[in-house]
Amino acid sequence: MLASFIEDGHFSRHTRRMRMVYIERQQILLEAAQDRLEGLLDVQPAEAGFHLVGWLPLGMKDTSVSDAIQQAGIECPPLSRYTLRHRSRSGLMLGYAGYDKNELLSATTALATQMRSLNSRIVGTEL
Repeated sequence: MLASFIEDGHFSRHTRRMRMVYIERQQILLEAAQDRLEGLLDVQPAEAGFHLVGWLPLGMKDTSVSDAIQQAGIECPPLSRYTLRHRSRSGLMLGYAGYDKNELLSATTALATQMRSLNSRIVGTEL
């Protein structure tokens, strides 16, 4: 059955359609991040994958930020969880593949609110 699915071209059509869906979702996340997360996270496009990295301002620890926003129900794993070597700048993983436009916009707004709240609580301290 799988061989027929592939041979009949259904898999290729599905792959092309999903590639366009993921490109669109990434663009929605990028635009929302630029609009809502400016100064909080630096989010750049990626050519592949289902996640983007939100780079934190220098001096902020991604594990601490991730734990703090997790308390608000927002899951953005720390980039350091996926690296073997220490990076000079830390970041958060931002997934977009499994979410529609409204979910991405809502999540970006909620993340911005939590990041602003977090920043106001840590003024003068290193997080």
